[in-house]
Amino acid sequence: MWEVLKQAWSAIPSTATSNRALIAYCLTIIAWTVIAFRVKRNQNLLGSLEKLPEKDRFIALQAEMGAVRLREGLSPADWLRSRTQLYYFVAFIVLCALVLGLFLIAAYAPAKSASVGKEIQSALQSATQQSQDSALEDIDIGATSEFINSKLGPPKTISPNGSVSLAFYSLPNYYLSAVFVENQVYKYLVTSRNANFHPELRKVGIENKLGLVSFSDLGDSTYPRYFNISSKDVQYAERVLWSMSNAARGSNLDLCYSGVGVDYDTESPTAGLMGMPGFSDIEQEIQKRADSMDSNEAGMSEALKALRKLKPNSYAVLGGNAMADIPDDVVEKTEDPFRNDSCLGYYDLP
Repeated sequence: MWEVLKQAWSAIPSTATSNRALIAYCLTIIAWTVIAFRVKRNQNLLGSLEKLPEKDRFIALQAEMGAVRLREGLSPADWLRSRTQLYYFVAFIVLCALVLGLFLIAAYAPAKSASVGKEIQSALQSATQQSQDSALEDIDIGATSEFINSKLGPPKTISPNGSVSLAFYSLPNYYLSAVFVENQVYKYLVTSRNANFHPELRKVGIENKLGLVSFSDLGDSTYPRYFNISSKDVQYAERVLWSMSNAARGSNLDLCYSGVGVDYDTESPTAGLMGMPGFSDIEQEIQKRADSMDSNEAGMSEALKALRKLKPNSYAVLGGNAMADIPDDVVEKTEDPFRNDSCLGYYDLP
């Protein structure tokens, strides 16, 4: 939401050519600013409430928000989430009112207002895209589908299977595939589709950005995990060695390369891969290194070295302590048709 406000502010000079459009635009910015502050306050308060004992949360909520009446069965955290969703809805209504206002203004002054409307629309589209890109910082194991939809909009497709479902989101700069169990994210995959898009990799325990480093550049921070090749595609994944923070989360973290995503390299390091020494035994070599978590390139085949020169275009977070209470029979549903041991199982995108 803050990115939308930044872009909207920068577009004010464009609206100044129409007094009516300028007034409507400024009122919208004011409304969005107020809403943004309220959403941020609710998010901060929600984080604080979760650190308190259950019995103290309602008292803390009243101290911060004043008189609060909770319906029976509604927790203070649920009340805050519902208020946040209400603010998002109001922001959407305000935005719709702005678009309608600009349309009416354009009807009376088409030549001048049409240009203003296009520039505003372009600014809002750019702001929405930036907001969707920054949303990756907030998406993690245990997030609800409602929360993700509030950040990205509804999924392009969703495939339910009892309490398990796969949702696929298609954004301008990336794809997001998420497996939900009981409406919470159990594992998810982010795949870049833009060579200029470089999300942070802190979620997978690496202080770098996607597309700026190869597997080989990461040294012994990752190890070979999975490989598949067809006439149209090469798929390769490495697992991130657990750091203390990852171990606390209980998550498996993967970096991946696939033709589904963007190719960050102008020249593919795997050209002629099938003719390289060691290719015929590469699957066995990768399995052996996966079992021993070994990425030492001493004694590594030329074929595997070539794969490690690829720059990952995807990362995945699989499972975690936040979802540790899932029954075994439900977990089994997440493994078919999605592999549990690698992010590559997600690549059958619609």
